[in-house]
Amino acid sequence: MNTAPIFEQLPMSPSVGEAPTGGSIDLAHKRPLPTLIEAEEWLQELVDTAGIATPEQEEKLGLVIQEALAVAQDKRQAVAEAILHFEEQAEFAKKYSKDIAERGRRFAKIAEGIRTWVLRYIERLPVVDHGRRAGLLPVLEGHTLKMSARAIANQVQYTSPGSIPLEYQTATVTVPAITWVKIMRAVRSVDESLLPDSAEMPAVTYGIDGAAVKKALEDWYPFRDQPCPGKCVEGRMPAGTPCPKCNGRGKIRMESPVPGAELIVGRNTLQVR
Repeated sequence: MNTAPIFEQLPMSPSVGEAPTGGSIDLAHKRPLPTLIEAEEWLQELVDTAGIATPEQEEKLGLVIQEALAVAQDKRQAVAEAILHFEEQAEFAKKYSKDIAERGRRFAKIAEGIRTWVLRYIERLPVVDHGRRAGLLPVLEGHTLKMSARAIANQVQYTSPGSIPLEYQTATVTVPAITWVKIMRAVRSVDESLLPDSAEMPAVTYGIDGAAVKKALEDWYPFRDQPCPGKCVEGRMPAGTPCPKCNGRGKIRMESPVPGAELIVGRNTLQVR
């Protein structure tokens, strides 16, 4: 599509409805119309003035547009081509943005995969046995960048949210204001007649108190394994016979205080700096 003549100056007639007699029309405040490269900025400026211009200014702008459409047929063709051109550009930008987003997701996945393998490699190395990093995993050093494993905070994983005990749940109660007032009056006066009817019973939404769950699990975790109270500890189990209490481990696992939740500890993330 030939878009070169789209924004050339247009022949202008003396007034709307009269035959063109020459001259030129200036759509941008008495300055030459922009080239195709400048057109998008010019059109954006025109759009930005919508709703800001006074009624008199809008009327003048309408007359200018009418002048543009009243001129020769090739100019109308140019305006139509301009509309199609910018709609095509908009469609192209929409498609290109999707391609960019997909490309970003693919690169992020690749980077995450590399991070995972590097972290696994570091975690398999022996810990440093001297210096200020004694007891920590080693750092992989390049010329200007370093990669190291950084411990992350303990996290809670919910394996069965429906099994979380009530003491570790929260309740959000939604009631009409009048119902709440009745409840408060009933509590103050201990008058059962003021209690809300069953039809006015509040709606309750239950949730999990994550902070309480995490604290309970962290308090329990260091003591989760206790010495087995069976005969295996005293050495009285027959040789080759596992203890029925601990199955030969010598320790028994104490019951978790929060069924349906597990504490994930000892995890690292890769730090690149």
